[in-house]
Amino acid sequence: MLPEVLAKYLRPVESRLVMYHSVPKILAGKREEADIFLRYWQEFISPAELFYAHSADGKQRLEVIRQQDLGPKNSTHKKQIFL
Repeated sequence: MLPEVLAKYLRPVESRLVMYHSVPKILAGKREEADIFLRYWQEFISPAELFYAHSADGKQRLEVIRQQDLGPKNSTHKKQIFL
C-alpha cells in the first residue's frame, strides 16, 4: 500500500453533488449570459449544470433541492458601529 501522503493524491476522487447555487440575478436574465457564468463556474469552481427553475420540471427540481437541504446556508450578520 502507498503511504497515506501519496495515496491522497493518487486515489480516485469520487464525484458527488454537494450543493446547488442560483445564477446571480444580473446574469440570469438571458440564457447566453447564464451560459457564460456556467462556463466560468465550471472552469474555476466545479462541474455544474443549468436548469430553468420557473418551468414545471424546474419547480419540481427546486422543491427536491429544498427538501434535501442542498442550497447554500448563508446568513448575514449585521452590527452597528458607533464612533
